[in-house]
Amino acid sequence: MLLVTSSITVPVGFFFYMPDPALKQWDKEDKRLKKSGIAKKDRPIKPERDSAYPTKTEIALGLLKEFKVAHSLIKIKGVLADALYGEKPLWTKPLKNLEARR
Repeated sequence: MLLVTSSITVPVGFFFYMPDPALKQWDKEDKRLKKSGIAKKDRPIKPERDSAYPTKTEIALGLLKEFKVAHSLIKIKGVLADALYGEKPLWTKPLKNLEARR
């Protein structure tokens, strides 16, 4: 995570994303079976996500929350993320909640 101001850009946090191995394996097998023509009802169901492997959205929200707690005097005016992680809720309600806690 980078803090960008009009005069300086500073890295202020990081977290390494690691995909859930069970979901990754299921996805690989599901694609193989789908390509083989196996009907969805005959393929294994998607396993539950393991909380030990947070999503990119959960990681981004966690970094924002940690930053806001550690630097409560800095007002967050905007957030830019690579491809928005495909999650509109990441940029709406959570940021409003961060501002409300100030």
